[in-house]
This record gives sequence, C-alpha cells and structure tokens, in this order.
Amino acid sequence: MIAYIEGKIGAQGSNFVILNTNCGVGYFVYLPPRLIKGDKLALFVYHYQTEKSDALYGFSDFKERELFERLIKISGLGPKGALALLSIYHSHDLLKIIEDNDVSKLEAAPGIGKKTARKIMAELIDVFQFEEKEPRDEQLVEALKSLGYSAREAQNALGYLNGDEKTLQEKITKILKEVGSVRK
Repeated sequence: MIAYIEGKIGAQGSNFVILNTNCGVGYFVYLPPRLIKGDKLALFVYHYQTEKSDALYGFSDFKERELFERLIKISGLGPKGALALLSIYHSHDLLKIIEDNDVSKLEAAPGIGKKTARKIMAELIDVFQFEEKEPRDEQLVEALKSLGYSAREAQNALGYLNGDEKTLQEKITKILKEVGSVRK
C-alpha cells in the first residue's frame, strides 16, 4: 500500500498531479489545489479502491489524510465530496467547523447540500474528541505577571505544566525551572 510519495510534478490539472518519483514511476494523484505549488511535492497518500475505482489522493499531512478517510466513510459523500471539502478548508478549519456545528460552511463546498452537511455533522461530531477549553489558571497567570512576565508569556508558560503539579507553588516552580532552562 502506498502511504507517502514525493517527487517532481510531471503534469497537473486543477485538482490532480502526475508525480514523478526518483525511481522513474509517475503517480496520478488527486489533491486539494492549494497543495500544488512549485515543481516538487511530498504527499501523504490514501489509496482508494473499489470495484469501479482505483485512485490515489494526496494530502499535506497525515492528520488531513485521516480526516479524508473519515469523510469518505459517510454514505453519500465519497472521495470527490471529501476532496471538495478539503480543497476549501484546511483540516484544522474543517474540524473547527464540525466542532462549532456550522452546517452553512459545509454547504459552501461544491456538491455538498444541506442533507449531506447535516449527515457529516451527525457522523463526525462524536468521532473527534474535541479538547475541552481548559479554564485559564488566573491565579497562576497573575503570579507570573507579578514576577515580570507579560500576560502573553504567562499564558504561554502554562503549556509547561504536565498536570502533576497540584499547588500554586508547585506550578510556579515547574514553570520557572522550564522557562529558566529555555532562556539560557
């Protein structure tokens, strides 16, 4: 099974390329048009095979490929509809649309009607584990600001915590150790 291809673009259309690899093989790959830049490409590939079809679909990263794979499992959508969605929206934007339950944005893609858009929402909203927005630790942010950190630096520093720290003092100590080692 083909999972990754890189090579030079031998020919291209609005939503496909023929990608010539170093070993002399050219692959016909459908892809979102936004990926066709320059004369070289590196793609994560999904090999779509049915009795009537055999095609390669290329994506910028593995996450986008996984999303495509989820989309084509929705009855009535298929690879053309999934590619249309990923041609309009980056994978992170599409996941945000699904998280926000914004059916109208899904309908903006060619070939995606209201019924299909609702089906996409219904089938994918539970598939992806959307991270709960953690409440900012206001007390910790204020403590870091009092130590000379800007509000942005203090908020970014929360990313150094791994959840093992229970008290405010443990959190501050962990951040100072991590940030101190980064700033050296």
